[in-house]
Amino acid sequence: MEAVHKVEERSNVKELKSKKKKIKLSVKNINHTFKSQNGDMTKALSNVSLNIEEQGFVALVGPSGCGKSTLLNIMSGLIKPNQGQVLLDDIPVKGVNDRIGYMSQADTLLPWRNVIDNVALGLEIKDVSKEERYEIAQRLIDRVGLSGFENSYPFELSGGMRKRVTLIRTLAVDPEILFMDEPFGPLDCFTKEMLQEDILKLWQENKKTVVYVTHDLSEAITLADRVVIMTARPSIIKSDYDIPLTRPRSVMDIRFNSKFIELEKMIWNDLKEEVKREG
Repeated sequence: MEAVHKVEERSNVKELKSKKKKIKLSVKNINHTFKSQNGDMTKALSNVSLNIEEQGFVALVGPSGCGKSTLLNIMSGLIKPNQGQVLLDDIPVKGVNDRIGYMSQADTLLPWRNVIDNVALGLEIKDVSKEERYEIAQRLIDRVGLSGFENSYPFELSGGMRKRVTLIRTLAVDPEILFMDEPFGPLDCFTKEMLQEDILKLWQENKKTVVYVTHDLSEAITLADRVVIMTARPSIIKSDYDIPLTRPRSVMDIRFNSKFIELEKMIWNDLKEEVKREG
């Protein structure tokens, strides 16, 4: 398929694209090693470089334990790499940055705050007036189908509803770039598909730059414009695939698309070698 390229075949294509689209985030020569409690050293990332275009949706996929989440945490400023740097609009990322939104797999809602107050939390921290933050929160609550649950507490919500609240809380502060670390991992497949539909609709509306970590290849192809394959540890960028599926997309329909099926087979043949190595 002409529209799909491995990273070593795409340098000329990337140069042409970069003239049209701004590079929002640049990862340059990242190396990172962890030291365990018993003193053993484990190299997680080896000379990783990656450019993320503005308004792009990039999925990072690789075998379990390969360093996907470590790379995401370095990108977001939560971890300082041993070597290399991350640039956001050509400015080095150093520590937590309010231009960045982050959604993890963990349930991070505050149990003593109701839905609307959880959604408005970041705005409250930024000293946005109560009237304005409630207006923003209500608009997002309505957008993801949670109208009527504004005064409900997290323990009264289903797992999928809690994830929706977490997602719109992240979006409420209007970050320039959104990092998502397997946000729907623990959910059942039906709930996950409904949330993926929410992601697609919200992205179509606001075109945020998104970096999305997942071990689910189908999810990556469904959501992203590019799928980046990471090798088994110590991880490097093995391949970088364009996803030439038209937008807007429907989660329920796209997986029956012949192009989707062909892409999934092609990328899986590349990925399974790394899964075997890690296993």
